[in-house]
Amino acid sequence: MAKRTGKEVELKKLTASLREFAASLPTEADKQELDRSVGAIIEFLSRVQRLGATAPSRENAAAFEGALRSLDQFAEHAKTNPGIAALLGIPQPRPSRPKSAPYTADEAAAAQRLLAEMQTLPIDQIRSRLQDEATLPLRMLQALASQLGIRSNQRMGRDVLEHQIASKISNYRGYQGLRAGTEGP
Repeated sequence: MAKRTGKEVELKKLTASLREFAASLPTEADKQELDRSVGAIIEFLSRVQRLGATAPSRENAAAFEGALRSLDQFAEHAKTNPGIAALLGIPQPRPSRPKSAPYTADEAAAAQRLLAEMQTLPIDQIRSRLQDEATLPLRMLQALASQLGIRSNQRMGRDVLEHQIASKISNYRGYQGLRAGTEGP
């Protein structure tokens, strides 16, 4: 039997290494996947390059600044032009409503007398008296409400005021009756 030499062992190691190398070579499918991946990366970088070329630069900022000034001027014009403001959805300031004139001393005194008179009447008579528009105009009704501490405004209807005044007088009587230990009329 022949004796093995060291060169034969080295040759076997080389062939084993070459077999491992051959086994690690990519398949056709691996090569196609690599080609697709590299192509996708190249396409992405090309897109980034195109975007970079079309992005504005500081040299283009002057035109951009001019466009912004034009927009600011248009916005200022819209503030003074109700038609443009409505198209853009900019709310317009509403004119303030005139406040009713304060009650004169005569009106306040008349309301005070009327209140003293009503506090002695039964609640049904108070309601019918408050509903009589001929003898009790709205301005006097508002002055009476003011005497009772009821806040009224121009939009508040007469019927609401009548109800609030009658309720306030009735509640006051009820509280007085509770304090005295009796029920009021």
